[in-house]
Amino acid sequence: MRAKNFYELFTRNELLKIAKEIGITGVSSLNKNDLKRVIIKALTNEDILIEILQSLPPRAVYILRIIMSFDKYEAPEDLVITEYVKMFDKKGFSKLLKTLESVGLACEIELDGDRYLVIPTEIAKRLEKIDIRKFLPKRTDIRSYRELLLRASTERLKSLLERHGFKKSGTKEKLIERIIKESKLDPIQVLTEIFLKEELIKFAEALGVKKEGAKEEIAQRIALRLGIIKGDTKEKEEKNKREEESLFQSIVKMLKEFRLYKPKDEADIEKQLVQYLKGRLEPESSVIPQALGIRRGKTLVPDITVEDKIAIEVKYIKTQADRQRLLGQLMDYKHNYPYVIAYCYDPHEKIDKRFLDAVKSLGENVEIIVVY
Repeated sequence: MRAKNFYELFTRNELLKIAKEIGITGVSSLNKNDLKRVIIKALTNEDILIEILQSLPPRAVYILRIIMSFDKYEAPEDLVITEYVKMFDKKGFSKLLKTLESVGLACEIELDGDRYLVIPTEIAKRLEKIDIRKFLPKRTDIRSYRELLLRASTERLKSLLERHGFKKSGTKEKLIERIIKESKLDPIQVLTEIFLKEELIKFAEALGVKKEGAKEEIAQRIALRLGIIKGDTKEKEEKNKREEESLFQSIVKMLKEFRLYKPKDEADIEKQLVQYLKGRLEPESSVIPQALGIRRGKTLVPDITVEDKIAIEVKYIKTQADRQRLLGQLMDYKHNYPYVIAYCYDPHEKIDKRFLDAVKSLGENVEIIVVY
């Protein structure tokens, strides 16, 4: 009944303000009941209603859609907010609600200590006949680190936390809170691990920042625009990137110089490589071996990682199937690590130029080293 008697909640002066806001003129002498009728007539006109929807912030339209999903177009405010924060930060919610109230589309009321958000019945029924999806926010509408993380799938967030040794249980909101407040993970690394480059490019376009360059560069620009990192950290980020690139090139050179001794299987190759790399890199850089073929959730973990930035996959190539499986693994690792190296023992010469070209096409931060 609150939605049905919506305009009774407003004073005559408040109704005059609504009329003015939606472009109704010549009504200053009307009484309250006549004002109600004029406003309802205007807002149930599809052309006028569409024009108002076009002028509203898309996030305000999103609030309307949430309220409309409740019975009788009346929704407990806390439930609307719960649904809203699944996509956006709560900051600004009250202002958006005031915007809806100013044009007579929704308002907040209190009844027996509970707060409700209400849309007038006549208007809600008209809204149901309009495809309001085109007035809703786009996926790329982001204004904070949290909102950006909300655009990633729960599975990707869990995989990220698991890779870095954190708990992966809980709701999506809990996962995001863990990433932001507990993990102390570098935001640039987080963004490059949970989003594809194509997704970051779309976010960059929406934020009006340069979309060209490496994945890490795009992520950095997005983080700067959103205030996730401060401008004075830019030099530090660039320095870290240069150091990582130098480490990557050094490891590639080391692996090319390494002499494999009578390998028995992949486990033996990995053992020799780990001993060699630890001797050359530690304690300055940590070398972490993994059990062969191990998975964290659905994520396949590389055989060796260095500083959690460089993934090294070890392969004893015996068949063409081994070769193709390697290509798929490299593509997966590329999304989760800035640098990827494949170290292949290929005594039967299954790796040909065509395959090497396919690996090369994965990008300059993916290297393959083949020994016979």
